[in-house]
Amino acid sequence: MRAIHNHSQSTQLEVISPYWAAFTEVRCHAGDARIEVAVTSWWLDPEDDLVVTLIPESKAQAHNRQRLVVGGECWHREVDERERCVRFSAALLFNGAVGPATLNLGYRDRRIQTVSVGVASGRLVVHEMFDPGYRILRERLATRTASDEFETGVVWLLHLCGLGAIHYGGKKLNRSTDAVAFVGSGLAVFGECTVEKPSLDKIAHVASRAEAFRTQIRDAHKRDVRLVKAIFMPVPRSTVTEDDRERAYEHGVVLVAAEDMAELLDMAKRGEDPLAAVGFIACCGNPTRPIPL
Repeated sequence: MRAIHNHSQSTQLEVISPYWAAFTEVRCHAGDARIEVAVTSWWLDPEDDLVVTLIPESKAQAHNRQRLVVGGECWHREVDERERCVRFSAALLFNGAVGPATLNLGYRDRRIQTVSVGVASGRLVVHEMFDPGYRILRERLATRTASDEFETGVVWLLHLCGLGAIHYGGKKLNRSTDAVAFVGSGLAVFGECTVEKPSLDKIAHVASRAEAFRTQIRDAHKRDVRLVKAIFMPVPRSTVTEDDRERAYEHGVVLVAAEDMAELLDMAKRGEDPLAAVGFIACCGNPTRPIPL
Protein backbone atom coordinates (compact mmCIF):
# COMPACT_ATOMS: atom_id res chain seq x y z
CA MET A 1 0.00 0.00 0.00
CA ARG A 2 1.01 3.64 -0.21
CA ALA A 3 0.02 6.57 1.96
CA ILE A 4 -1.12 9.87 0.40
CA HIS A 5 -1.54 12.92 2.68
CA ASN A 6 -4.26 15.37 1.74
CA HIS A 7 -5.14 18.91 2.87
CA SER A 8 -7.68 17.77 5.48
CA GLN A 9 -4.78 16.35 7.56
CA SER A 10 -6.24 12.87 7.25
CA THR A 11 -4.46 10.06 5.50
CA GLN A 12 -5.75 8.39 2.35
CA LEU A 13 -4.64 4.79 2.04
CA GLU A 14 -4.67 3.37 -1.46
CA VAL A 15 -4.16 -0.39 -1.48
CA ILE A 16 -2.31 -1.32 -4.64
CA SER A 17 -0.38 -4.44 -3.66
CA PRO A 18 -0.24 -6.98 -5.20
CA TYR A 19 -1.85 -5.13 -8.12
CA TRP A 20 0.53 -2.19 -8.22
CA ALA A 21 1.36 -3.12 -11.80
CA ALA A 22 -0.86 -4.52 -14.56
CA PHE A 23 -1.18 -5.18 -18.25
CA THR A 24 -3.21 -2.29 -19.63
CA GLU A 25 -3.06 -3.43 -23.25
CA VAL A 26 -2.25 -6.70 -25.00
CA ARG A 27 -2.95 -6.78 -28.72
CA CYS A 28 -2.00 -9.43 -31.28
CA HIS A 29 -1.17 -8.47 -34.86
CA ALA A 30 -1.29 -11.73 -36.75
CA GLY A 31 -0.20 -10.16 -40.03
CA ASP A 32 3.35 -9.53 -38.84
CA ALA A 33 3.39 -11.91 -35.84
CA ARG A 34 3.67 -9.06 -33.34
CA ILE A 35 2.22 -8.67 -29.85
CA GLU A 36 1.89 -5.13 -28.51
CA VAL A 37 2.13 -5.02 -24.72
CA ALA A 38 1.55 -2.10 -22.36
CA VAL A 39 2.25 -2.30 -18.62
CA THR A 40 1.28 0.37 -16.11
CA SER A 41 3.18 0.61 -12.84
CA TRP A 42 2.19 2.73 -9.85
CA TRP A 43 5.79 2.59 -8.68
CA LEU A 44 7.73 5.00 -10.82
CA ASP A 45 10.87 2.89 -10.66
CA PRO A 46 10.22 -0.87 -10.71
CA GLU A 47 13.98 -1.44 -11.08
CA ASP A 48 14.75 -4.89 -12.51
CA ASP A 49 12.17 -6.90 -10.61
CA LEU A 50 9.13 -6.43 -12.85
CA VAL A 51 9.23 -8.98 -15.67
CA VAL A 52 7.06 -10.01 -18.64
CA THR A 53 7.41 -13.59 -19.88
CA LEU A 54 5.94 -15.09 -23.05
CA ILE A 55 5.45 -18.86 -22.88
CA PRO A 56 4.05 -20.71 -25.93
CA GLU A 57 1.81 -23.68 -25.19
CA SER A 58 3.27 -25.85 -27.96
CA LYS A 59 6.70 -27.43 -27.55
CA ALA A 60 7.22 -26.77 -31.25
CA GLN A 61 7.08 -23.04 -30.43
CA ALA A 62 9.55 -23.26 -27.55
CA HIS A 63 11.99 -21.05 -29.48
CA ASN A 64 9.53 -18.17 -29.01
CA ARG A 65 9.87 -18.16 -25.22
CA GLN A 66 10.82 -14.66 -24.10
CA ARG A 67 11.64 -12.89 -20.86
CA LEU A 68 11.69 -9.08 -20.79
CA VAL A 69 12.56 -6.90 -17.83
CA VAL A 70 10.01 -4.07 -17.84
CA GLY A 71 11.79 -0.78 -18.43
CA GLY A 72 14.66 -2.31 -20.38
CA GLU A 73 16.01 -1.08 -23.70
CA CYS A 74 13.10 -2.29 -25.84
CA TRP A 75 10.47 -0.48 -23.73
CA HIS A 76 9.05 3.00 -24.29
CA ARG A 77 8.56 4.78 -20.94
CA GLU A 78 5.94 7.49 -20.33
CA VAL A 79 5.33 9.10 -16.93
CA ASP A 80 1.80 10.25 -16.07
CA GLU A 81 2.20 12.81 -13.30
CA ARG A 82 -1.53 13.28 -12.90
CA GLU A 83 -2.21 9.59 -12.30
CA ARG A 84 1.08 9.12 -10.50
CA CYS A 85 2.05 6.16 -12.63
CA VAL A 86 4.41 5.18 -15.41
CA ARG A 87 3.42 3.34 -18.56
CA PHE A 88 5.75 1.02 -20.42
CA SER A 89 5.06 -0.28 -23.94
CA ALA A 90 6.91 -2.75 -26.15
CA ALA A 91 6.38 -5.12 -29.07
CA LEU A 92 7.15 -8.83 -28.82
CA LEU A 93 7.91 -10.59 -32.08
CA PHE A 94 6.91 -14.19 -32.78
CA ASN A 95 8.87 -16.38 -35.17
CA GLY A 96 5.98 -17.69 -37.26
CA ALA A 97 2.25 -17.22 -36.69
CA VAL A 98 1.24 -16.24 -33.18
CA GLY A 99 -0.01 -19.49 -31.68
CA PRO A 100 -1.56 -20.10 -28.28
CA ALA A 101 0.71 -18.64 -25.63
CA THR A 102 0.64 -17.16 -22.14
CA LEU A 103 1.88 -13.72 -21.17
CA ASN A 104 2.82 -13.42 -17.51
CA LEU A 105 3.52 -10.26 -15.56
CA GLY A 106 5.54 -10.99 -12.45
CA TYR A 107 7.38 -9.25 -9.65
CA ARG A 108 10.31 -11.27 -8.33
CA ASP A 109 8.74 -14.66 -7.56
CA ARG A 110 5.13 -13.40 -7.52
CA ARG A 111 2.87 -13.69 -10.53
CA ILE A 112 0.69 -10.60 -10.79
CA GLN A 113 -1.31 -11.18 -13.97
CA THR A 114 -1.70 -13.74 -16.77
CA VAL A 115 -3.13 -13.15 -20.26
CA SER A 116 -3.72 -15.72 -23.01
CA VAL A 117 -2.87 -14.70 -26.57
CA GLY A 118 -3.24 -16.34 -29.98
CA VAL A 119 -6.26 -18.37 -28.90
CA ALA A 120 -9.63 -18.72 -30.54
CA SER A 121 -12.38 -16.38 -29.39
CA GLY A 122 -15.39 -17.67 -27.48
CA ARG A 123 -17.40 -17.37 -30.70
CA LEU A 124 -15.19 -19.94 -32.42
CA VAL A 125 -15.17 -22.24 -29.41
CA VAL A 126 -18.97 -22.28 -29.32
CA HIS A 127 -19.25 -22.75 -33.09
CA GLU A 128 -16.93 -25.74 -33.04
CA MET A 129 -19.07 -27.33 -30.34
CA PHE A 130 -21.86 -27.59 -32.91
CA ASP A 131 -19.79 -27.72 -36.10
CA PRO A 132 -16.50 -29.54 -35.47
CA GLY A 133 -13.78 -28.47 -37.89
CA TYR A 134 -16.13 -25.88 -39.43
CA ARG A 135 -17.30 -28.56 -41.88
CA ILE A 136 -20.88 -27.30 -42.21
CA LEU A 137 -19.76 -23.68 -42.41
CA ARG A 138 -17.35 -24.51 -45.24
CA GLU A 139 -20.10 -26.42 -47.07
CA ARG A 140 -22.46 -23.46 -46.81
CA LEU A 141 -19.84 -21.01 -48.00
CA ALA A 142 -19.16 -23.24 -51.02
CA THR A 143 -22.72 -24.04 -52.11
CA ARG A 144 -23.73 -22.89 -55.59
CA THR A 145 -27.34 -24.11 -55.36
CA ALA A 146 -28.77 -23.30 -51.92
CA SER A 147 -28.83 -19.52 -51.63
CA ASP A 148 -30.40 -19.54 -48.14
CA GLU A 149 -27.63 -21.76 -46.82
CA PHE A 150 -24.99 -19.55 -48.41
CA GLU A 151 -26.49 -16.47 -46.77
CA THR A 152 -26.48 -18.20 -43.39
CA GLY A 153 -22.86 -19.23 -43.91
CA VAL A 154 -21.80 -15.65 -44.64
CA VAL A 155 -23.55 -14.39 -41.49
CA TRP A 156 -21.85 -17.13 -39.43
CA LEU A 157 -18.50 -16.11 -40.94
CA LEU A 158 -18.94 -12.43 -40.09
CA HIS A 159 -20.01 -13.38 -36.57
CA LEU A 160 -16.88 -15.50 -36.10
CA CYS A 161 -14.79 -12.53 -37.26
CA GLY A 162 -16.13 -10.60 -34.27
CA LEU A 163 -18.77 -8.49 -36.00
CA GLY A 164 -22.32 -8.08 -34.75
CA ALA A 165 -23.96 -9.81 -37.72
CA ILE A 166 -27.62 -10.48 -38.44
CA HIS A 167 -29.38 -12.17 -41.35
CA TYR A 168 -32.05 -10.04 -43.07
CA GLY A 169 -32.53 -12.05 -46.26
CA GLY A 170 -36.15 -12.32 -47.30
CA LYS A 171 -38.46 -10.71 -49.85
CA LYS A 172 -40.96 -9.51 -47.23
CA LEU A 173 -38.46 -7.12 -45.65
CA ASN A 174 -38.38 -3.58 -47.03
CA ARG A 175 -35.40 -3.26 -49.43
CA SER A 176 -33.31 -5.34 -47.04
CA THR A 177 -29.91 -6.74 -47.81
CA ASP A 178 -28.97 -10.28 -46.83
CA ALA A 179 -26.65 -9.36 -43.94
CA VAL A 180 -25.69 -6.33 -41.90
CA ALA A 181 -22.68 -6.65 -39.61
CA PHE A 182 -21.61 -3.87 -37.26
CA VAL A 183 -18.34 -3.06 -35.52
CA GLY A 184 -19.45 -0.69 -32.78
CA SER A 185 -22.20 1.68 -33.93
CA GLY A 186 -20.42 3.66 -36.64
CA LEU A 187 -19.02 1.04 -39.02
CA ALA A 188 -20.82 -1.78 -40.77
CA VAL A 189 -20.64 -4.29 -43.60
CA PHE A 190 -23.69 -4.05 -45.87
CA GLY A 191 -23.57 -7.53 -47.33
CA GLU A 192 -25.42 -9.00 -50.30
CA CYS A 193 -25.07 -12.70 -51.08
CA THR A 194 -25.35 -14.34 -54.49
CA VAL A 195 -24.36 -17.81 -55.65
CA GLU A 196 -23.35 -16.46 -59.06
CA LYS A 197 -21.15 -13.60 -60.14
CA PRO A 198 -23.39 -10.50 -60.03
CA SER A 199 -24.46 -8.51 -63.04
CA LEU A 200 -23.73 -4.81 -63.30
CA ASP A 201 -27.41 -4.10 -62.59
CA LYS A 202 -27.22 -6.07 -59.35
CA ILE A 203 -24.07 -4.25 -58.29
CA ALA A 204 -25.74 -0.89 -58.93
CA HIS A 205 -28.86 -2.04 -57.06
CA VAL A 206 -26.80 -3.05 -54.00
CA ALA A 207 -25.02 0.31 -54.04
CA SER A 208 -28.34 2.16 -54.26
CA ARG A 209 -29.88 0.24 -51.36
CA ALA A 210 -26.77 0.77 -49.23
CA GLU A 211 -26.92 4.53 -49.76
CA ALA A 212 -30.64 4.53 -48.93
CA PHE A 213 -29.82 2.58 -45.76
CA ARG A 214 -27.16 5.12 -44.79
CA THR A 215 -29.48 8.07 -45.52
CA GLN A 216 -32.32 6.58 -43.50
CA ILE A 217 -30.07 6.08 -40.47
CA ARG A 218 -28.75 9.62 -40.80
CA ASP A 219 -32.23 11.17 -41.12
CA ALA A 220 -34.01 9.06 -38.53
CA HIS A 221 -31.29 8.71 -35.90
CA LYS A 222 -29.02 11.70 -36.57
CA ARG A 223 -25.91 9.57 -36.91
CA ASP A 224 -23.68 8.59 -39.76
CA VAL A 225 -22.49 5.08 -40.51
CA ARG A 226 -19.50 4.18 -42.61
CA LEU A 227 -20.50 1.29 -44.85
CA VAL A 228 -18.48 -1.39 -46.57
CA LYS A 229 -20.75 -2.42 -49.44
CA ALA A 230 -19.87 -6.02 -50.25
CA ILE A 231 -21.24 -8.78 -52.45
CA PHE A 232 -20.27 -12.26 -51.23
CA MET A 233 -20.17 -15.06 -53.80
CA PRO A 234 -18.91 -18.67 -53.70
CA VAL A 235 -17.01 -18.37 -56.97
CA PRO A 236 -13.23 -18.60 -57.48
CA ARG A 237 -11.33 -15.35 -57.53
CA SER A 238 -9.96 -16.30 -60.94
CA THR A 239 -13.44 -15.90 -62.47
CA VAL A 240 -13.63 -12.27 -61.33
CA THR A 241 -12.07 -10.18 -64.07
CA GLU A 242 -10.38 -6.83 -63.75
CA ASP A 243 -13.38 -5.29 -65.54
CA ASP A 244 -15.71 -6.88 -62.95
CA ARG A 245 -13.72 -5.41 -60.08
CA GLU A 246 -13.45 -2.01 -61.73
CA ARG A 247 -17.19 -1.76 -62.42
CA ALA A 248 -17.93 -2.74 -58.82
CA TYR A 249 -15.37 -0.24 -57.52
CA GLU A 250 -17.04 2.56 -59.50
CA HIS A 251 -20.17 1.89 -57.42
CA GLY A 252 -18.18 1.63 -54.18
CA VAL A 253 -18.82 -2.12 -53.96
CA VAL A 254 -16.35 -4.93 -53.32
CA LEU A 255 -16.67 -8.49 -54.64
CA VAL A 256 -15.79 -11.08 -52.01
CA ALA A 257 -14.84 -14.40 -53.66
CA ALA A 258 -14.43 -17.93 -52.27
CA GLU A 259 -10.73 -17.50 -51.44
CA ASP A 260 -11.48 -14.24 -49.64
CA MET A 261 -14.02 -15.95 -47.40
CA ALA A 262 -11.52 -18.70 -46.65
CA GLU A 263 -9.00 -16.06 -45.61
CA LEU A 264 -11.60 -14.38 -43.37
CA LEU A 265 -12.16 -17.68 -41.58
CA ASP A 266 -8.40 -18.07 -41.12
CA MET A 267 -8.25 -14.52 -39.71
CA ALA A 268 -10.99 -15.39 -37.23
CA LYS A 269 -9.14 -18.55 -36.18
CA ARG A 270 -5.97 -16.50 -35.65
CA GLY A 271 -7.90 -14.16 -33.37
CA GLU A 272 -7.47 -11.06 -35.51
CA ASP A 273 -9.32 -7.89 -34.63
CA PRO A 274 -12.81 -7.29 -36.16
CA LEU A 275 -11.51 -4.05 -37.67
CA ALA A 276 -8.87 -6.08 -39.51
CA ALA A 277 -11.63 -8.25 -40.98
CA VAL A 278 -13.59 -5.20 -42.13
CA GLY A 279 -10.42 -3.70 -43.60
CA PHE A 280 -9.73 -6.93 -45.48
CA ILE A 281 -13.26 -6.96 -46.91
CA ALA A 282 -12.94 -3.33 -48.00
CA CYS A 283 -9.83 -4.23 -50.01
CA CYS A 284 -11.07 -7.44 -51.65
CA GLY A 285 -9.99 -7.44 -55.28
CA ASN A 286 -8.28 -4.06 -54.87
CA PRO A 287 -5.57 -4.53 -52.20
CA THR A 288 -3.95 -1.16 -52.90
CA ARG A 289 -7.19 0.74 -53.35
CA PRO A 290 -9.84 0.13 -50.66
CA ILE A 291 -13.32 1.37 -51.44
CA PRO A 292 -14.25 4.74 -49.91
CA LEU A 293 -16.54 4.33 -46.90
